[in-house]
Amino acid sequence: MPVKLIAIDLDGTLLSSNHITMPFKNRLALKRAIRQGVHVVPATGRTLFDIPKFLREFPGIKYMITSNGADVWDIEAGVPIFSSPVPLDYAIEVLAAACESSVYTEIYSGGKAYIQKGLKSEKFEKSPMFKLFRLLPKRMETEDLADYISHNPASVEKIELLAESQTAGEEVLKKLKNLPLTITTSGMNSVEITNFDTSKAKGLNLLCGLLGIKANEVMAIGDNMNDLDMLVWSGISVAVENADEELKKNADFVTLSNDKCGVAFAIKKYIKK
Repeated sequence: MPVKLIAIDLDGTLLSSNHITMPFKNRLALKRAIRQGVHVVPATGRTLFDIPKFLREFPGIKYMITSNGADVWDIEAGVPIFSSPVPLDYAIEVLAAACESSVYTEIYSGGKAYIQKGLKSEKFEKSPMFKLFRLLPKRMETEDLADYISHNPASVEKIELLAESQTAGEEVLKKLKNLPLTITTSGMNSVEITNFDTSKAKGLNLLCGLLGIKANEVMAIGDNMNDLDMLVWSGISVAVENADEELKKNADFVTLSNDKCGVAFAIKKYIKK
């Protein structure tokens, strides 16, 4: 059955390892797929406005799955067609646990990212993940994240906790294990928290239902464990060479790495002219 939709993770998959640019061959491959009537859908843990502008304005890209599936956006209309926010009470519990453990915290709300002043250390500022976050659009700073979300009408799409070490990350996870939330990782001691049963696969399933596309007509490409459910759900699952080993074990095909245009290679393999 022909591929009608490609769901593609961004960091470590579609984008180069600088997390900003996209290899030229990937650009050409996306354009070719779109010309053939295939829906190209970025599916990312990022919030909407953390996605590079060139992708948000890429001709033919009509939909995006953001915050690990918490929002599904109609890009042309500029509105979410689906949203699954973290309940306020649980969000406040997560923020309290993060504060106790001095874990750097971001909340995604209304397509933007917010941080609390002071929850970072000199050690953390030297970490690869923090360097990545400095490349993204400026975070909105607040004195108290819990107070901000309590008085702000925009819902919380995702909470991201960035620990100094694996041990620090495990410590805060223990405090959260009994909350009915979806908790996953995306590498470099990053913990991503969304509403219960929220995932890239759920967002993809909902979007495909609206478009009349079946799971076996979907190809999903990713690199980390927050992509696993999406790959399992899709008819064709592809992991890039630099992917988590567990993800590669669950993929139908392992393509080239992100820096070697693995997305373009996979599209050429599965979408024929």
